Amino acid sequence: MKMMILSILLVLFWGCHNMDEPEASPSGSIRISIGNNNNKAIGMEDSTTASSNTDLYEVLIYNETTVISALLDLSNSTTTLSVEVGNYTVLILAGNCSGSEGILLGSGFQESVAVTEDCLTDVSVALTSISHEFTVPESVSCTETYTISVAGNTNNPLLQVSSGGTIMENKPYIEIGDDATNRYLSCSHSGSSWSGTIDLNAPILSDQTNIQLYGSNIKIVDPQFGLDSDLKIFGSINWKWINSSLIPEGIRMESDKNIEFTSANTGLNIEIIWS
Repeated sequence: MKMMILSILLVLFWGCHNMDEPEASPSGSIRISIGNNNNKAIGMEDSTTASSNTDLYEVLIYNETTVISALLDLSNSTTTLSVEVGNYTVLILAGNCSGSEGILLGSGFQESVAVTEDCLTDVSVALTSISHEFTVPESVSCTETYTISVAGNTNNPLLQVSSGGTIMENKPYIEIGDDATNRYLSCSHSGSSWSGTIDLNAPILSDQTNIQLYGSNIKIVDPQFGLDSDLKIFGSINWKWINSSLIPEGIRMESDKNIEFTSANTGLNIEIIWS
């Protein structure tokens, strides 16, 4: 299933405002408000998949010298952040979180946001959901080779899926049934899109089991400011791709799929009896 366009608007209002307390450096404020649309998408019919499973927003405001992070849950309609005067990129991350980890379901950004002294700054950010496909055969004959594949896109040029390195959380993998062995995908990526595959051999005995996907970390890549690191370094949430350990039940099928291994028509037929 693909999760397409999520068009929640996060609106940051502008207007002059006198600061209550003087700052060490000239500063202005950014007030962030979530539009009153009941957290439903405005756009393509199937885009509500992402919005209806989002329970937290994170805001990153950054430039070459400063990174500011703030969390917005669905009970807070507005928050105000004070930042030093300058030009910033505003990045909004949306998803489903548990503690300090979450799966990314949508995001949006606005570049060259000018913050001026003693003023509120206004900008609109339209969120776009990720695209995601997790393909597992429904059935495979015992002993045959089968392929599991994943394809996705953050749909945000600033965000990529980690798919390399030596640590587990930067290597997408699957688990099969109760076997906790990490089977790592062979991955490739191009900008915000990525794909991964793994070839496996079906067992010799018929069975039905579950395949679980564990996506890796999401990183921010912004050459303008020399950024190429996991989001967890800059904010409060370790944002990950679709991940079986974090997935809400409403979209469980995006990370967990059943597969049936069926008896082959040829081969040995072994009968065990006591003499």
